[in-house]
Amino acid sequence: MGMRAFFPRAALCAAALLSPAAAGAADLPAPPLPGIPAQVAAVLPPPSRQFECYAGVIGEAVVATPYFANVPTPGANLDNTAIGGRGGGVGGCDFIFAQNYLGFDVNAVYGSAKDTITIPGSGLPFKLSTPFEGAIRMRFGYMFDPQLSVYVAGGASVAYTTTTDAANLTDSGYNWGGQLAAGIEYRFTPDWRVRTEYTFQWPGSDSIGITGVPLARLNPIEHLARVAIIRRF
Repeated sequence: MGMRAFFPRAALCAAALLSPAAAGAADLPAPPLPGIPAQVAAVLPPPSRQFECYAGVIGEAVVATPYFANVPTPGANLDNTAIGGRGGGVGGCDFIFAQNYLGFDVNAVYGSAKDTITIPGSGLPFKLSTPFEGAIRMRFGYMFDPQLSVYVAGGASVAYTTTTDAANLTDSGYNWGGQLAAGIEYRFTPDWRVRTEYTFQWPGSDSIGITGVPLARLNPIEHLARVAIIRRF
């Protein structure tokens, strides 16, 4: 048999031997990411989910430190502490870039954060309540692995506050301000995660009605400890 006839037959034999091997390799699962166990890597959103949205429920403990300006007299200041809790919802979307993500969220909560102070000099009571607050924020986060991440957030907030003095003079309204937050997220399944967060909120300064204190202003600063359960969709 001449060399010219040998090479075509050798090529056909090689192709026949390699075809089953190639088909078997195609059926093998993709190797896990370097340094990440396969069961953990499965939590990472697939490439089609590098943009994801989510919604969930949120609860918060409130420690408010309302600051009263010009109380009881112009130039005087008064501090106090209010403690309470609220619950509500949170939702948002994230763009995921390798280990970083950038997104936004919206949250709104309702509950109770009440305080009663005594006006110096007169000894009369003054009641304050902030039952509602909400915010829209930008978030930037870093993923240590497909399950654990940390983030910072900031944006605009709004709070609804009501006040009542000893003469039953009532006042209420929405105060616009801002929020700054830092938190941790843990994905315990591909679709579910838990979030814990510390939030500093300053709803802005506003005038309030206190009988006999015409220049009174309120700065209802709040410290929030939050927990949320979230599902992506």
